[in-house]
Amino acid sequence: MELVGHLRTLVIPYLIERLREIPIPRIQIQNNPDFEYIIVDDLFLTISEIVPDQVKVRLYNDLQLDVMHISTEKASSQLRIKITGIHIVVKDFHFAFKRIKTITISDDGRADLFITRGGLDITAEFDVRNDKDGHVSLASRGVTVWVDKLK
Repeated sequence: MELVGHLRTLVIPYLIERLREIPIPRIQIQNNPDFEYIIVDDLFLTISEIVPDQVKVRLYNDLQLDVMHISTEKASSQLRIKITGIHIVVKDFHFAFKRIKTITISDDGRADLFITRGGLDITAEFDVRNDKDGHVSLASRGVTVWVDKLK
């Protein structure tokens, strides 16, 4: 519990101070059958606004032991990370798009994005693999993102 206290009082405030504003590179999507292009740029995230309310990490292990030969017949591990309550405020970013399917619509301008109330939740699941050399790797089983409310 002392480690958690140090994280809360020393490490996290230090990171928030050093990473005050994070620039996001231009996002440009062109290979979409519905849109000729989608562009988002001039995006900056403020770290204090995206720190989640809670992070939950679970590691599941499944072992099958051969008791007679004192060896592991089969072993597998899964890692699940659930991040809840990410509240995002992004102000004055540039966007442009041109929809080409059905009715052609295009727009270009500046906007604000607010993900408020319950915020954004992300759940990621991985298979944990060990190779013969003892290196650990993660293989994604899936990622789920849930947004409470956009404003």
